[in-house]
Amino acid sequence: MKKLIFLTSFLVLSIFCAIAFAYILPGDFIIRKNAEQRATDVFREITLEGSVEFKGPGGTIAGEGTLVINEGGGLELKVMSGHKEHDLVVRSGRVISASESMKSVVDALKGREQLVADMFPILVPNSVLNREIREAGITPEIRSLARFKGRVAFALGARSGDRSSSQLWIDKDSFQILRLMLAGKTADERFDFRFIDYQTSPAPGKAPRTLEILYGQNVLFRMDAEKIYLEVLKDKPAKTTPVKKSTKKKKTQ
Repeated sequence: MKKLIFLTSFLVLSIFCAIAFAYILPGDFIIRKNAEQRATDVFREITLEGSVEFKGPGGTIAGEGTLVINEGGGLELKVMSGHKEHDLVVRSGRVISASESMKSVVDALKGREQLVADMFPILVPNSVLNREIREAGITPEIRSLARFKGRVAFALGARSGDRSSSQLWIDKDSFQILRLMLAGKTADERFDFRFIDYQTSPAPGKAPRTLEILYGQNVLFRMDAEKIYLEVLKDKPAKTTPVKKSTKKKKTQ
């Protein structure tokens, strides 16, 4: 009798756990929780400094670089490789200037500059996430669970196993953005933005240590941040503690 009661209890508990795990929060609620998580600090601009790799016309270019992301849909990337500087500047969704070495990046962006410029500031809390993801063709009402770099995520805009649709992945526990995939006409024209490792970032919980952009199956861009500067609205930029010592001379603020 006791054995029967134990087995019955175990079965009921297993069913309950399975239902609880299978239940996925509504998409609008997930977005709202993400907004609440990001609203603790209101940033106007994020600057990342660290090692950069990107695909140039002649192959992979690597060096030390700076990436500035601002709320107005602007990006500014500068990379020093050897004695040569490579740069890419995007303002309001338009490529303003780009080195010849950035040709592969510019070619990949053609026709999608505004979309990409709008999407990068999802790192910045002031961005209107709900509007932006819908404009990107992501439907929050369609959702599933996925796993990324050991983290369980809500995949908004995709059913289970779907990796071809445009979709946004938000961490199931922290509600931080982990991944953004933008569908193209073919698999070779798909963007995959990856925001990796918030825990050991120079700005823990506020910005990821690593940014990756895949275009098709190729890694177009990767940056590992050693320093992160967060410009808070109505405040001066606050410098975070570097993750490792730098041999460069300290900049005056």
